[in-house]
Amino acid sequence: MILILLIALFCFSLFKHISYPLLWHDEAETAVFGQQVMRFGYPKVYNDKNTLTWGEEFSRSSVVEEGDATNFNGWVMYYFAVPGIWLGSFTDDLYWKTAWARIPFALAGIVGLALLALGLMPVFRKLPGGATGWLSLFVLGELLSVSLVLHLREMRYYSIVFLLINATLFIYLKFHLYRSIRRVEYHGWMAILLILLFNTFYPACLILILFVVGAAAYHVLFPDHADPAEKAGIGPVAKRFLSYNIGTILASLLIIPMLVFFKVFENIDNVSGSFNFNMGLYLQNIGKILSFLIRQEHLLIAVLCVSVFYWLWRKSNNKPHPVTHISGILVVFGSFCGIYIAVISRFPYLFDRLFIYLQPLILMMLVLSLAGIILLHPKSSSGPLLRAGFGIILAGFLFLSGYTKFNDWKEHAYELFHQFKGPLDHTIPYIAHQFEEPKDLVIATNYAEYAYMFYFNSKVILGYYMNNAAEDVRHQPDIIIHRAGRIKAASMAAMNRFLRQEAYRKISFPVFDNLVNNIPQLYTEHGKAEHHLFRTRLPRSEAERTSIFVKTGHHLAPFGEAKTDAQRQLSVISPGRPVPVESANITQQLRYWIDDLVEDEAGIFISGWAFIDQQDAKDQSVVICLSSDAHNYAFSTTAMTRKDVTERFSGPDLDRSGFVTYLERSGIMPGNYRLGILIQKGETQQLQFTRKTLQLK
Repeated sequence: MILILLIALFCFSLFKHISYPLLWHDEAETAVFGQQVMRFGYPKVYNDKNTLTWGEEFSRSSVVEEGDATNFNGWVMYYFAVPGIWLGSFTDDLYWKTAWARIPFALAGIVGLALLALGLMPVFRKLPGGATGWLSLFVLGELLSVSLVLHLREMRYYSIVFLLINATLFIYLKFHLYRSIRRVEYHGWMAILLILLFNTFYPACLILILFVVGAAAYHVLFPDHADPAEKAGIGPVAKRFLSYNIGTILASLLIIPMLVFFKVFENIDNVSGSFNFNMGLYLQNIGKILSFLIRQEHLLIAVLCVSVFYWLWRKSNNKPHPVTHISGILVVFGSFCGIYIAVISRFPYLFDRLFIYLQPLILMMLVLSLAGIILLHPKSSSGPLLRAGFGIILAGFLFLSGYTKFNDWKEHAYELFHQFKGPLDHTIPYIAHQFEEPKDLVIATNYAEYAYMFYFNSKVILGYYMNNAAEDVRHQPDIIIHRAGRIKAASMAAMNRFLRQEAYRKISFPVFDNLVNNIPQLYTEHGKAEHHLFRTRLPRSEAERTSIFVKTGHHLAPFGEAKTDAQRQLSVISPGRPVPVESANITQQLRYWIDDLVEDEAGIFISGWAFIDQQDAKDQSVVICLSSDAHNYAFSTTAMTRKDVTERFSGPDLDRSGFVTYLERSGIMPGNYRLGILIQKGETQQLQFTRKTLQLK
């Protein structure tokens, strides 16, 4: 029952709010190339609207001239993305499209973790407490790994790598440790899994090949079941070595043309050359990976437990069969982790996604070594002092580990019950709401171009890498999306040129213009901008707001984020509709603040917060009212989360007290207007006029 509950909690943590936020740049790249697979059968770089190549340092090596196929990333994730994209094509809701796109990847991650657990089931069944207890401990550890959950939720290759690495280790254990599958099955599965892994994330494939070849050499030199006579002579040893590596050799031979096709070594040289990689950086990267795994993923506790296990194992004369298996598994997992860290540290620019795959293995090493200690300790000559000392040290490390991760647990729990909104969660719904046919738009942006291609099938020019700049500057965009954190001189010059050639309106949104919409990164080396945000980040000034520029001439409806026509009819009050003053109570019981009141030629942007005194802000709606001697108008607003208001007043829940709206001048008659705030909550309506006035001509 406990195991089922923990699995349910893990699935809740993984799938709750999987639709939020909208796909960020890298995820959207997967989605767009998935659409290309659906259309052309392979990840084609060019279509009738856009060029999808990668950037400056890869512009020549990231495209295969014959057939213009991308080769910077492996193709498996693009084909894997197709079912989710297909399911999402049946809905117009942006967030349902996002959920369907991510769900297959999350399921792949769960299957990968399940394979790891199944691979160790023969050992768990023989342990005191049975398989259920030890698997519960493993699932609990996975549940508490926020970094793992964040990566498994991504529409990217991370979950597929989890699946393929754990499947490979599963097959390895069944053949070498349990002798439960035939040799031909082992070689067949090994070849298939390694080829798929190469076409997903080739560094992990090369690391696994190194590991499997090294492990085969160990099994040949130190066989645990063979006749000693088989070890004599080079010929028998070589024959046994080849017999263990037929699948690996077959995969390696098939990978050779793929190395050429994907221009692996050319891309590696481009990356390393751009970062001036050297031995000093390599050693720093090893230190950074170890630091992360110690602080976030129990590496130090695992090393402690493994060390105690082997110390007891060496002292014990009676080694039960489960302990022998535990020892072998610890060697397998430990060797793989060591090789992986040594190789992956060659990457000049580290992200969590490069080494998060070690997390389940480290956790399993911790669980298995604890089980081995329990099995061996009664048979050792150690006394109460050892038990007390080991317990104190283990409790101390567990406390320190929990202390470093407590804030992540707390913040992750918050994001599971509150919608996170990044810059794209404002710009994309706004465009979807304002334009009947976004696919006909030309959008110029300097980052996250793939998101607009995926959600709208629009023509998107410039982009982060500006691979097609000479052609792009010939177009006059309908919308310019200027991302301040991604500015380059060339894109800035092109956007300024567009703004000089035509008249544009600036639309600002009440969200910080973060570098990414969101990212699973918890490792803080790259700073807050490239770190996972659990809460919507609000701007402190107009300069920090996300902004877009819309070409003059496009008719824009009142600002809103309605996702469907039905929702739009319910949530948008058109300009010119009379204020229901007769049914509202004019009162002084409202508390409010106007953060922004910005006028331009087309309208007025208003944002702030408001609530009825002594009441919470749940289920309330805020209406902005304009009243003159001759005319009354009402405008709906979009609710915004304002955690800071709740914290300031230390009373009821005021998180939903924020609001934002844009008033179109074209629907308002000239005159001097008082600005009022109307709050509707259930059947109650409270109206209060502020001290602010507007003179509209």
